[in-house]
Amino acid sequence: MINIFNPDKLTRQAFFQDLINFLYQTDDVTSRQIKANFPEVPKIDRLIEEYVQAGYIIRDNKCYTIGFDLLDRLENVSLDSQLFVDDQSSIYEDLTALTFETRLTNEANDLVLVEKNKYRS
Repeated sequence: MINIFNPDKLTRQAFFQDLINFLYQTDDVTSRQIKANFPEVPKIDRLIEEYVQAGYIIRDNKCYTIGFDLLDRLENVSLDSQLFVDDQSSIYEDLTALTFETRLTNEANDLVLVEKNKYRS
């Protein structure tokens, strides 16, 4: 299953998360298949079009696929990066073990606040 870290307005939607996991597990998905698997979703065509316009979903020859890369290495990962990670991959465990340190300094009284954060799904 694909987990999204630091989702934006579109990627935070429950249907988006369900759709990308469906696309990730199924090849050559058509609009008809999507509608058959998600009959309860209102305005599904409009939502899919938003995802296509944002580049999260690719439409090619009337078939849909995911349009983003899954995280495969931890280089250049920052605390505020939007990340797509397969929770069955080894990189997922490495990512959740990462600790980020943020330092806020106050020159008036030489105060330094140190905050440590981890990615959580």
